[in-house]
Amino acid sequence: MFSCRYPEIRAKKFIINKSIVIQRFSANFMAEYTNEKVVLPIIDPSVELVFHPTYENNDVHLEKMVYDTHTSRLYIGGVNHLYDVASFDMHVRDHAVTGPRDDSVECSGPPVPCVHPQYATNSHTKAMTIDYDSNKLIECTNLYQGRCRTRNLSNIGKESEVKESVRGIVANDATSSAVVFVGSGPPPNTNPGSSISPVIVGGGEQALYVGTTFTPNGGLREEVPAVSALSLDQARLFNMSREQTFTGSYLKIHSLYRQTYRIDYVKGFSSNGFAYFATRQPKFTGESYPTISKLVRVCTKDPDFYSYTEVPLKCSKNGIDYNLLQDIYLGKPGYDLASSMGLKTEDDVLFGVFSKGEGGTEKNITSKNSALCIYPMSKVERKFFENVRECFKGNTAKNLPWFGSNGKCTSTNYPDSEILCGKDVNNYIGGEIPISSEAILVDRSLMTSVVSSTYMGATIAFIGTSNGVLHKYQITGTTAAANLHPKSAEHKNGQRPHQLHLFGLPLYLP
Repeated sequence: MFSCRYPEIRAKKFIINKSIVIQRFSANFMAEYTNEKVVLPIIDPSVELVFHPTYENNDVHLEKMVYDTHTSRLYIGGVNHLYDVASFDMHVRDHAVTGPRDDSVECSGPPVPCVHPQYATNSHTKAMTIDYDSNKLIECTNLYQGRCRTRNLSNIGKESEVKESVRGIVANDATSSAVVFVGSGPPPNTNPGSSISPVIVGGGEQALYVGTTFTPNGGLREEVPAVSALSLDQARLFNMSREQTFTGSYLKIHSLYRQTYRIDYVKGFSSNGFAYFATRQPKFTGESYPTISKLVRVCTKDPDFYSYTEVPLKCSKNGIDYNLLQDIYLGKPGYDLASSMGLKTEDDVLFGVFSKGEGGTEKNITSKNSALCIYPMSKVERKFFENVRECFKGNTAKNLPWFGSNGKCTSTNYPDSEILCGKDVNNYIGGEIPISSEAILVDRSLMTSVVSSTYMGATIAFIGTSNGVLHKYQITGTTAAANLHPKSAEHKNGQRPHQLHLFGLPLYLP
């Protein structure tokens, strides 16, 4: 047993220098640990628990984490290791060794024989999510062209129950982006271009939505889509929800742009019949265009992704454009915020933290000037509709050459109710009308993560920064220049302090 001082806490997704920290407001802490469980002396009372695993006397670098809302367990993926952890005390319930494995970027992986030299390759956890319908953990790594697999939530180390995809799904390197989430997918035997109202949610099988950066890492990457919807039915596991000769529930980067046009996927989520991805990508093709943030979406009832649409996501304040999205969170507004924005407390609201890009005209280098913006999903939906309608009126171009869609939009007579879930005309639209918001908080630190909760009518935002600080802000209202005040939740009439359940452990606001 020995002591270790952590001078810096990186709050991105609360994975901190190979450790998971459950805290109230922390910055620095002193930890004593042995093997896979940590005991903290109460030096900083904001720190409750730390998970800092080792394996064969070596630290395990942690990369991704998901929280099981049904069992309050954490599933933590790192380099060559996967953990099932009890959130109340950070006890390791189960552990799977996922690498290194013999692999080659020129081979598809077992059971297909590889004729190229193979090398021991570390397994990097690229993305994870939970399929509650089948009680499975979905885990994707860089190995074997970026395959995904399902594991029993109650026994992640039982290899006999692991089912692996037969082809690559996510990026096959250590650093390129990948996001996955489970949502309602296209219904079976749906005709292409059928008009189904997007507000009618459900009807199709559950699908795994995937967004991943194209990696020119080996000769087999052209078959890996940038975005896709995969079946979670056990008989068709990880196959495309729909796949025909020229269309299906996927989109691939056009071959002319695979080496030069990079899309980084930040996060994904479902809302009101649509699957969304948040991205950072160049405004257009070429070297002189800045990197911007976008929301991308498809109708979950669209089997051919004809409804695929990109729209710029803007966050600005006093003429400064915070163009690089760092994290988003889909939450609910408290009563005060909902009233000020003309919403209901059950409406969806998108919280986003951004940084100001630097680095010449491309503006793709993250700076420590950052901002928080809020977007009601009702506004997001309106802006998507405006962009789609402009195209179907023939007023703009499709503007997506990286997906092979760059001609002028065709003027049609389709009613508004029929265009949002895609047609075989005007498919794959790059909208130009942005979803804009004025920042309600700007700061000279790099905001890297955000999550929200509500308490007694108030909206509470928790923001993590790259220099190890977890901030809490109470959003008291919003106007054209919204007010956001750092403020502790007060004890009222002897009530318990506010309790936000992050990853199964309470985060108290004293």
